[in-house]
Amino acid sequence: SAPEAVQAALQDRRDARVFTVGVGAGVNRPLLARLVAVKRGRFIHIRDAADLERDVSLLYRSISRPLLVDVSLVVEGASAHGVYPRSLPDLFVDDVYYTHGERRSNGTHVVSATTCVCCWHTCSK
Repeated sequence: SAPEAVQAALQDRRDARVFTVGVGAGVNRPLLARLVAVKRGRFIHIRDAADLERDVSLLYRSISRPLLVDVSLVVEGASAHGVYPRSLPDLFVDDVYYTHGERRSNGTHVVSATTCVCCWHTCSK
């Protein structure tokens, strides 16, 4: 069942990415999207089987070249609350990600995203 599948993914502590492909109208899109969110993968929904080869090729092109993996957010000089998403996904070619949250600071603070590949940060007052 769907809840059992999500629970199994949450309990799995291995560092494995899950990539799901749903084809057709009867796909449980919320389940597949939740699984990839938990396991830091990617979900694509292909409505028409005629688009299968094209869409899977696009998925492969994207995931075969990750730009940033194991990304984490660090806030120095301030406190962060309600940060979403709680764990940052990997960044692949053509991806754009937004992180939302509230920061509380009376002075200068630094927000950094670290990864095993590189590091970037922004400073603001």
